[in-house]
Amino acid sequence: MDSFLGGFAAAGATDAVFYGVDSYKTQLQAEGGTGTARRWTPARVAGLFRGAGPVIALGSAPSIGLFFAIYDNAGPALQHAGAGDGVATIAASVMGAVPASLIGNPADTVKKQIMVEGHASFSSAARAVWKAQGAAGFFRGYEANLLKDVPFAGIKLGLYESLKYWYLRAARKAEAGSLDTAAIGMLSGVASAVLTNPLDVVNTRLKAAASGVEGAPRGFAAELRHVAQVQPAALLSGVVPRGCILGFGSSFFWLVYAVVKRGTGAIEAR
Repeated sequence: MDSFLGGFAAAGATDAVFYGVDSYKTQLQAEGGTGTARRWTPARVAGLFRGAGPVIALGSAPSIGLFFAIYDNAGPALQHAGAGDGVATIAASVMGAVPASLIGNPADTVKKQIMVEGHASFSSAARAVWKAQGAAGFFRGYEANLLKDVPFAGIKLGLYESLKYWYLRAARKAEAGSLDTAAIGMLSGVASAVLTNPLDVVNTRLKAAASGVEGAPRGFAAELRHVAQVQPAALLSGVVPRGCILGFGSSFFWLVYAVVKRGTGAIEAR
């Protein structure tokens, strides 16, 4: 329970802080360019925060909470069964990422609609998706979500655990402090952001079409080929804000996660 609460609280807090930056990243990826097509106005800035409450409460917070509830329990169990540290980390990441991706997909699809199509609220975007494609529309891009989230989770957690292990060994420490955790989280976050950005671009473009406004839907592989052939540079669109989110955001996330997990663990032990 402490892992779920830690992940839920950390994801909720981190997404609340970086929601506007993530929304800007989404617009860049959907436009496939530099974002200069739209002028910056007070209304556009305010629009970057539309739907924040429902998107976080119904999507990112519970999905990340579920991920860590599975990851924190599966990893030690796999190690106890004889798996090496690296194998256990990657396998536990995959086990957590698959259901977490499914849980978070509907809210993420609605968010993409809000940011790209300009819906005024979470509810109006959700109605547009339902009207166009029914319940299936909320899972548009789920294939892309899996192909993004599974390697992302493996890379991010694998890098985090490896960097943490080597740092503790080099520094001859038994446990990483708060600043150590923040620095390690930032490094692993930036690296995983850059490596998986093309997958995130395809994910965004597929979900932007969930209301049916962008013509016949393409699958993940077809969309990836299309972008690579027509505008290959677009596969790196949004990489700077995404790097900021997963760099600074990861530092903030791991700090909150550790604090909440320790706090809930202490309460449960009483």
